Formats: sequence, C-alpha cells, structure tokens
Amino acid sequence: MIIEVKISDFRKEIKGYFAAAKNGEKVIIKQGGDSFTLVPVSDDDLYFTPHMVDKIKKSMEQINNGQSKRVKNLDELRTLLDHQNV
Repeated sequence: MIIEVKISDFRKEIKGYFAAAKNGEKVIIKQGGDSFTLVPVSDDDLYFTPHMVDKIKKSMEQINNGQSKRVKNLDELRTLLDHQNV
C-alpha cells in the first residue's frame, strides 16, 4: 500500500507514519513540489553500501594476490601514506 501525506499532516502523526513504514508501507511525504519516501534503514544500509562492498572485495583480492604491504609501526604507516598517490 502507498500512503501519500502532506508534510503538515506528517508532522501531526509522525509516529504513525514511522510505524507504517516499519510495517512495509510505502510512505510518500509531499512538500511543495517535492516528494520524499520514508523507509526503514537496516544495519547493512548503515555500514556497507554496494560500492563499499565492491571496494572490500577488491582489497581482499589484492591481499590474496600479494599486492599489499605490511607495516610494523606508526612510522612505517606514515611513510607509506605519504607516498600514496591519492
């Protein structure tokens, strides 16, 4: 089910709209000519975007292929980072 609500009505019943979104309803909030969707955020959404997952996988492949450097202390880390082309 899709629920469309004006921002003024949303403010009056915010708790109810959050509950609806949590229960799987699609809540669309209208403000002027703009629309916004209210959706719950999972733990995965907060930490690992698809882009971040791809970067982690690529990094793991580089490590497995011996394309990494081991640093033993803070000075070695600083030297390594100072010479990176970022």
